[in-house]
Amino acid sequence: MKRFAFRLDRVLDIRVVEEKEQAGRMADAARVVQERAEEAERCQRRERDAEDQLVRSRGERAPAGTLALLDRTMQSVRQKAQRATREHQEAIARFEIERLKYAEASKRRRSLERLRAHRLEEWKAEDNRRDQRETDEVAARMDRKRGWTS
Repeated sequence: MKRFAFRLDRVLDIRVVEEKEQAGRMADAARVVQERAEEAERCQRRERDAEDQLVRSRGERAPAGTLALLDRTMQSVRQKAQRATREHQEAIARFEIERLKYAEASKRRRSLERLRAHRLEEWKAEDNRRDQRETDEVAARMDRKRGWTS
């Protein structure tokens, strides 16, 4: 009995490696999303704290320079929060791209695995037919040798 050989085994191996590499890129992108989310949350907390401080300081008598400085600080904090939120959204978009690439790599691998399984089943069926033919031939020869005919 000859051994089953799938001509695309090397391609399947490459697809498995590609899928694993893409899974790594997707995991990296997920990590970046998490980091950006945490940074955006920190910036939003700072913005809320700065707003609270600004509101409290406006109720007090403070030099105009101090109030102007607080306003500029507030603008800076808002800009950082907006930038952090934008970077978080961009990280989510990059993750989605990597997720789609992973899904495609996984699909390509699975299609080759299904093809391999189908070819293996065909090979087994053919091998069984071949074995049955050989068995039938041996039985027919033995019957002829014994003088039995059908």
